[in-house]
Amino acid sequence: AETRRYPEAAAAFERAVALDPGQVAGRFNLGRVYLELKELAKAREQFAAALARDDGFEPAAVALGYTYELEGKFQEAREVYEKALGADEHSRDLRERLAIVHLRRRELDAALSEYRKILADDPDNGAIAVRVAQISLEKGDVAAAVPLLRKALAADPAGKVGQDARYLLALALE
Repeated sequence: AETRRYPEAAAAFERAVALDPGQVAGRFNLGRVYLELKELAKAREQFAAALARDDGFEPAAVALGYTYELEGKFQEAREVYEKALGADEHSRDLRERLAIVHLRRRELDAALSEYRKILADDPDNGAIAVRVAQISLEKGDVAAAVPLLRKALAADPAGKVGQDARYLLALALE
């Protein structure tokens, strides 16, 4: 959508929500429009309202947490993600956002734990393997990083994951 159309979209969703205040999808979509307009407080309000009506609506939890991240409210983002993970502990989106919050807070062990959980659910995910390896290297654990990097490189030798793995492997082995 074009930026100049977002105000029109906001007005349409505001009318829909006014007609049916309990509408989860309408509130979520209104929040997304506000997010695009960089009206973070309004976006947060709509995502929270959608979650209040359906606390299992994962897209609203991801969006609310992300809005908190944009506001620099990492503790609040963490709480949203952790609560939502209670309903679906295998949600990659929630777990990855939580890992990013931990990284922003320099909580390497917690971030590594979250990425390892994602990797346990999806052991062939080279991009996540590279992230686990990168954090392991940052913590000085070369022995944990090298096998992950070799596997990621073998799976995608010519792609972005392979390039990242090759670079980190060179650093780890020098």
